[in-house]
Amino acid sequence: MVTFTAEMINEYFASQGLLEGFVADYYYRHEQAELSQAIARSFLEDKFLVAEVGTGVGKTLAYLVPSVLWAKTQGEKVVITTKTRALQQQIIEKDIPDLVRALKLNVLYAEAKGRDNFLCWNKYIDILAGKRSLLQEEQEFMQAILKWAEKTKSGDKKEINLKSSLLSSHWHLLASDRRTCLRDKCEYHDKCFRLKMIRNLEKADLIVTNHAMLLSDIQVDNSLLPEYKYLVVDEAHALDRESFDKLSLNCKLEEISDVLRVLNFNDKGFKRGYLRQIKRRNQELDIEESLSLCDKIADMAAGFFRQLSQGLKSSESQYALVLSDDVSEEKWFANAFDIYFDLQHLLHQLLSNLRKINQQLGEEEEPELINIINVLEEISDTLYFIMEENIGAEEKIVWIQTDRDRATGIASSYVRIGEVLENKLYSKLKSLVMLSATLSIEDSFDYFIEKNGLMNYLKTKRLNFLLEKSPFDYEKQACLYILQDLPDPQNKDFTHEIAMVLKELLIAVPGRTMVLFTARKSLSEVSSFIRPFCEQNGISLLVQNEDGGFGSLMDEYAREENAVLMGLDTFWEGVDLKGDLLTLLVVVKLPFRSLAEPYSSAGDKFFRLQNRSSFMNFLLPDAAVRFKQGVGRLIRSETDRGTVVVLDNRMAAKAYGRVFQNSIPIKNIVKTEKAEIVNLIKNWLEEKHKKWI
Repeated sequence: MVTFTAEMINEYFASQGLLEGFVADYYYRHEQAELSQAIARSFLEDKFLVAEVGTGVGKTLAYLVPSVLWAKTQGEKVVITTKTRALQQQIIEKDIPDLVRALKLNVLYAEAKGRDNFLCWNKYIDILAGKRSLLQEEQEFMQAILKWAEKTKSGDKKEINLKSSLLSSHWHLLASDRRTCLRDKCEYHDKCFRLKMIRNLEKADLIVTNHAMLLSDIQVDNSLLPEYKYLVVDEAHALDRESFDKLSLNCKLEEISDVLRVLNFNDKGFKRGYLRQIKRRNQELDIEESLSLCDKIADMAAGFFRQLSQGLKSSESQYALVLSDDVSEEKWFANAFDIYFDLQHLLHQLLSNLRKINQQLGEEEEPELINIINVLEEISDTLYFIMEENIGAEEKIVWIQTDRDRATGIASSYVRIGEVLENKLYSKLKSLVMLSATLSIEDSFDYFIEKNGLMNYLKTKRLNFLLEKSPFDYEKQACLYILQDLPDPQNKDFTHEIAMVLKELLIAVPGRTMVLFTARKSLSEVSSFIRPFCEQNGISLLVQNEDGGFGSLMDEYAREENAVLMGLDTFWEGVDLKGDLLTLLVVVKLPFRSLAEPYSSAGDKFFRLQNRSSFMNFLLPDAAVRFKQGVGRLIRSETDRGTVVVLDNRMAAKAYGRVFQNSIPIKNIVKTEKAEIVNLIKNWLEEKHKKWI
């Protein structure tokens, strides 16, 4: 076995070392070299490492070097996971190829992603054969991708050169999905692009995936990814939230309706569906009772969710109603429970009938019918676990998914998500590396360790830590201002006051400004206040959900020289705006989560069960991490300069405000008033500009 040491890693990063001549824009940073060596030691010693790495350290290259070398020299697979597919794609298409050329190693690497990224050949052939009727727009989409479909070797939709809106609207027609996949029974099994990806993963030394795929692998008992013992988690601050969502159980009315429509539906007065299709070819089959059951289940399911809607008047959220542990005692829910029992009875009847039909059929029909049976069984099981096992359970949280005043689904997830990660993921690893620019609060990792289920590894001294500050000169590059004299965020005048402040700031600081909100309602109200003002002053106002989606807004923002971008959660992290793409960042409110959100409710319950303050142990540290992410949008390179303005006076007035102040890299923090803010920002930018040049 080839030697692998932490010291040899340092030689690659040294000035005039191997990386300097081969990796674009590389220069020596001691923080990067220290991080890479720490990761190498974790691999060598079978340890876990939690590392916060400030912006500009170059953490991607820092973990890629030891990962590539370890995989190649020790013959051990290393899996790297990221939160965003954009970073996953950058690593697989640019960073690893550059590094492999520099290291002059023959390394096999592969990308692991969800099945919905791949073309399903069975679906494609069915459409070409006219087995599915298409709308005009869908026909145009098929025409646009025909050449690609016939030539592609990967079947990956990222190769398709179409407008993202067109692709996202119609890709489901061709996308591989678990519920329609015929698996070994598919006649195009040998042409399956997803299976091709899985075979490539088996051969690879290094696998790059995303958190969603990693967690999907956990859900199906590690049957997606090949066995691995070394895991690097980038953007690790998001893992517990992603786990809460991905490892949840969900049952939606739309999913029930969709599978029933496969069996039986009316098309412009004509009765169609799979049951009638097999009846035409097998006249002896009795399908009448099954057809009737499909209609009854559709009506019963709709009634069940209508009854769940009766409870929504108590919801503070437009998107979810978290159910209390004693909800079973409330009349509206008791009525829903009665409907649920009837619905389960009908589902079991239909499943029994379909199994009998399956026994009478030849193998030609078997795969599709088995798939339908599996889907219905999964729906029945999911409903059972949510309604009969999880409601009232100490370790679970249950919520109704809503669209305003209408229940659309019911779901449950874990309260102690860290314990699930420990049992289903960490326990199978020899070494785990977790990295992000935002893991610590006031330089402490306590919150991250507890929420992510790492306490036992800390107690057994198997967990190490590293805190590498950013190499950027924040003293010269950034200043943060807190407005002390604005109304409290709960005050009815708050929205009007922040709109007035924004108008002044946008005139005083020309260029590009980003404004971060925590609530849709506030975003909408402020945008309606300032839109006429922006139009009059030649400022391009770009508002999330009003002027486009994330991608289109970012593109337009970069094109406009005088623009203000206003957004929600999506823009608090993962946005990389270097140079003059961002001069002023405005934070409207400190990003405390609402306890009406299921994830927040689970965090609250986690600490209440231990008789500990959920505010001090969950809501505050969670908000501090999110604030740190948001503020991190401002300085992305050594030459960036800019200011942050916080419009939430609690950051100055409340004792907990110091937690936010002490957790960010910006140390120029000025508490001021709205009458002074414009001059202060102008003077600071002018003074720093003179020193800069």
